[in-house]
Amino acid sequence: MNIIFLIYSQGKASGGHYHSCNQISKEIRKQNKVSIISLGPNASPVFDGNLAFKEHLFYTKVIDLFKVNYELNEYIKLFKPDIINCFDTESLNIALVLPALFKHKIILTKCGGPNPKRNRWQFADGLLLFSYENFEWFRNNLVYKNIPLSLVSNRVSRLEILNSSQSEERKITDRFNFIRISRLGGAYEKTLEDSFRLIEKLMVKHNVFLYVIGRIQNENRFENLKKIAERKRLPVKFITDERASTASQFLYLGDCVIGTGRSFMEATSLGIPSLTPAENNDIPILVSKNNFNNFFRTNFSERNLADADSLKNNLKNIENLISDSSYYNKISNDTINLFHLHFDAGIVSEKYISFYLKCIESNKFKKIQLIWLNLPYIIRDLFKNLL
Repeated sequence: MNIIFLIYSQGKASGGHYHSCNQISKEIRKQNKVSIISLGPNASPVFDGNLAFKEHLFYTKVIDLFKVNYELNEYIKLFKPDIINCFDTESLNIALVLPALFKHKIILTKCGGPNPKRNRWQFADGLLLFSYENFEWFRNNLVYKNIPLSLVSNRVSRLEILNSSQSEERKITDRFNFIRISRLGGAYEKTLEDSFRLIEKLMVKHNVFLYVIGRIQNENRFENLKKIAERKRLPVKFITDERASTASQFLYLGDCVIGTGRSFMEATSLGIPSLTPAENNDIPILVSKNNFNNFFRTNFSERNLADADSLKNNLKNIENLISDSSYYNKISNDTINLFHLHFDAGIVSEKYISFYLKCIESNKFKKIQLIWLNLPYIIRDLFKNLL
C-alpha cells in the first residue's frame, strides 16, 4: 500500500506521538510505500534520519493553506496514496478542508490521553487507538457504532541506547539509580513529586539516586519543583539541555525507570523494571505481570488506579528490587516479555494494513459529511490561525 502520515508540528515537536509516528512508519515502510509529511510552524527533529520523511509544509496562518494544498496536490499526483493517516486532531482538521485530499480515506490515530469529556468527539473514516481506555469508550459509544475502530498498542521499537563509555554521563554502579523522563514544569508534576517522595523514603536505608531528564515547558514551575528537591536534600540530577531531546538514550544510567505512557514502554523494551504513577497513591507503583493489565487500561498515565495488593506491598517490592538480585532479574524478565506481547512495533505492520483495507472498503462517509461532523473543531483550529 501507499500511505501518507500527516502530523502537525509546532514548538519543540518532540513529544510521544512524534516518536510513535516515527517508529511505526519505519516498520510499515519495510513492506509498503510510506511518506511522512508534517504541517505547522516548524519541523520536528524526531524524523531526522527517517527515510520515510518527505517534507515539512510551513503553516501558521489560514492563508498558508492555499500553498499547502498546492504542494500536497503535486506530491499526491506522484505518490498516489491509498490512505491518509493523521497522527493528531490538528492535522486531521487541516486535511479535511484541503481539496487535494477530498478523494482519499482519512484515518485518525488517537495516541492515548484521557477519554473525551463529551459524548461526541472527532470523526474520521476510521479511528486507530493506542489505549484500551480509549478503545472501550469509542466501542461503547453508539455515536461511533458504524465507524471502523482498532486497538493497536504496539508503537515502540527496542531502543538502541548509548553505553556509559560513549557518553559524558557515567553510570555509578555502587548505588541504585532511578530515572524519570518527562516534560518538566507542566504535565506530569504529580509523577515527579511522587518520585521525590519515593527517593525520600528509600534514602533512609538505601543508597539511591534519581536522574530527571526532559525539556522544560515552564521555567517558573520547574524551578519550584527543583526547590522541593533541594529543600529535602534529595540525591537528584536534572538533565534539561539539548541532550534531553533524545532522553531515552540515557536509560543506560538507570536500574529502574519511573515511566508514564511512552517512556514506560521504552524502558520495558530493555527489560528495565519500571514504576508508574497512581492517582490513589503518593509514590509510584512497581509494575509486574500481576498488575500490568490494570495500568495498561489507562495507558500508564496519572489516571492509573492501583489495586489493593499493589498498594499494600509496593514499597517492600521496590526495596526488594534494590536488595535482592534474583527478584530484580525476575521482574526484569517479566518486563521484557510484557514488551514483546503488548508494545513491540515490530509486529505493527500487519495490524495497520489490515485496518487500512477495512477502512477503504467502508463507505460510511462522504467528505462533506466528515467536514460537517468535525466543523466545530475545524473552525476552532482555523480561527486560532486566522491572523
